[in-house]
Amino acid sequence: IRAEDGLVAERLGYWLWELLDTRMELLPGVEETLDTLENHGAKSIVVSGSQGWFVRKYLPRLGIEDRFLGIVTAEDVPSGRGKPNAEIFHIAAERLRAPYDKCVVIGDNSNDIDGANAAGMKSVLVPCPLFPNEVKGATITLPTLKEFNSNVISTLEGNSFGKERYSGLY
Repeated sequence: IRAEDGLVAERLGYWLWELLDTRMELLPGVEETLDTLENHGAKSIVVSGSQGWFVRKYLPRLGIEDRFLGIVTAEDVPSGRGKPNAEIFHIAAERLRAPYDKCVVIGDNSNDIDGANAAGMKSVLVPCPLFPNEVKGATITLPTLKEFNSNVISTLEGNSFGKERYSGLY
């Protein structure tokens, strides 16, 4: 690496953090999805592939940290393996005291959906527009979170979501 390449990378990194600090915002439909889940009695937890410090720094800035019962990251997994390994999802379910088959993973990529399937959980895929890749295996696929509603809950219930509901926005 040339010295000037390192300088460019350093400036790019600074610029990226500045963007996160000043422009990070919720995707459309997140609050409504959380409202729908809460109205149906779901307990929610965040499972993130990001480092714990990052989630703990930015979740409060988004104003939704009190909507979740906790946060699980790869740092919480004894093996250190994050998504799509089932272990991170199992830890989240155990913290919610939820049976795996009553949990629903709401995610935007193959790591989320593959992890949900490996963990024996249902899944809702809302593909990330920044990384449009074909993801297969989701219980339900929605174009955006704006489409998450009571009908989706009913469909998940038909797939054994059950009376006690557990979810995660991953």
